[in-house]
Amino acid sequence: MDKSMPIELANLVHRFASFSFNELEKLLDESSGEEAQKRSLMRNLHMIYTLGVKVHMAVMFDMKYRNSKELFVYLHNSSFYEQYLDQFAALLFEHRRYLEDNILSMYDIRGAIDLLLDNCHSRLPRSIFPKPPSFTQDPRPYYRMINDLLKSKLLTTRVPTQFQVRFNRGRVILSIPDKYKLFLSIKTQNGPFVASKLLYTMPRFTMINEISDHSLVLQRVENNNIRMRFDTSSSLLQRGFDIYSKFIISQAAANAVLNGVNHIISKNEDSLYDVDAFIQKSICVFEFQRLYIEARRLEIATSRSIHFESMNCFNFKFWDTSFQLMLNRNGISIFFEGNNIGEAIGMSFDHILGMCKRRCSLRLLSLLQTSIEGVIHDDTKVPHLKVALCTIIVEPFNGRYHVNEHPELDWMLVKTSTHKMFMKIISDEQSSEIALNHVKGDSKST
Repeated sequence: MDKSMPIELANLVHRFASFSFNELEKLLDESSGEEAQKRSLMRNLHMIYTLGVKVHMAVMFDMKYRNSKELFVYLHNSSFYEQYLDQFAALLFEHRRYLEDNILSMYDIRGAIDLLLDNCHSRLPRSIFPKPPSFTQDPRPYYRMINDLLKSKLLTTRVPTQFQVRFNRGRVILSIPDKYKLFLSIKTQNGPFVASKLLYTMPRFTMINEISDHSLVLQRVENNNIRMRFDTSSSLLQRGFDIYSKFIISQAAANAVLNGVNHIISKNEDSLYDVDAFIQKSICVFEFQRLYIEARRLEIATSRSIHFESMNCFNFKFWDTSFQLMLNRNGISIFFEGNNIGEAIGMSFDHILGMCKRRCSLRLLSLLQTSIEGVIHDDTKVPHLKVALCTIIVEPFNGRYHVNEHPELDWMLVKTSTHKMFMKIISDEQSSEIALNHVKGDSKST
């Protein structure tokens, strides 16, 4: 019987009926005794019952799976393919062993023939170094490709919500209005961001005056310098300004900030929060420099004999600092953040500068207080923030936070992400101090 072909159900039932009839007929002819006949009958009936159960199962299987023929063919073919693949794998293994034993070494036969016949190697490359790419093609498709890479990279980067994002010529421009613009790009497809340019967007200096030509104009230069120029009118502002201070932000300072941004990005590629905190910190430093220039200008203005012919009001708006001068017939009143902090006439330069820096220090300490709490003391010579056992001040020359007697903790106050670490160290020290005092008290009582 061919096992590769399925058996029809009608043929199977016919075989079962024929086999059962033949067995019973044979039993009647051969059995002579009554007991032997009964035993043979029981064996044949059990055999017929078993075959009937198998036929019944085949009938039920055929009723449930109408495509049993296709299933049988599939199983038969699968067995054939499995045997064929086993034979193919064995032949491939034997063939590979044969090649390993008989293959020749890989020599450059054609190159050797050229070298022997023509005394040269004609198949060597004409240029060892690759040719420089030509820029005659349209760069816009490349810009679009780089912009797509930048967009996909920004999707996996934590970006501060205050950023305004714009893509231009293969760069992503992250800007905060009236603060700064940061230009980022990439050097390789999977590489980190690279800061290529940083522009500080300083709000324009305005002056309210009866004479409209007294104005102060701000220029932004491509090399990150911010210059200041005046109009041709001879105003009090022009005569009083310190002409030796040509730049508000020097080239070296701008380059240092840009290098610091790239250093932060290389350490933390998945977040730009630390970059924003670092640039915001540099803005505070530049505001201190701006206050120095304004105080110097006031010193020059008050040291000259000036005749005031009209009421004047000068308003200076920095990034976060509002500095206002009210000129009248009696002198010059200084307003810082809307508060009158004194008269410029008769005051020394150091006094004016100290007053401005004190106001800035209080503002910076208030900003830090929102993150780490504490108590601000402004009734002392130097304003400070008291946090547990530590005293935090603002350095007068660079505007940085400084922890008295613990300068190693200064860096924790630069980034908001390290404030929790700072508070943990302070709380641990306070707990150890309290425990030490308890031990001392117990020793005295004993």
